Amino acid sequence: MELKPRSPLYRTTVYRFTYSKDRTTMASDWDPAGHLPLSVPVHQILLSLAASDRHGYAIIKEIAERTEGDVTLTASTLYGALARML
Repeated sequence: MELKPRSPLYRTTVYRFTYSKDRTTMASDWDPAGHLPLSVPVHQILLSLAASDRHGYAIIKEIAERTEGDVTLTASTLYGALARML
């Protein structure tokens, strides 16, 4: 998917994170456009976690309630998506 400059998903910013030897001065570039588009489970998980910290079952319940049952995650879907996001 190619993003056009006027697209709402278009970003020219490249974020730089730095980490030390114990994973807190090694520089790496991260381009968020490389992770788009988000899958439905990932999008819903991020929306759920944006409000507050939650454990797995609370994330599943919150997503089901917010989407009125349109999106239901199983534990394997949730933890698989979380593993991929990490």
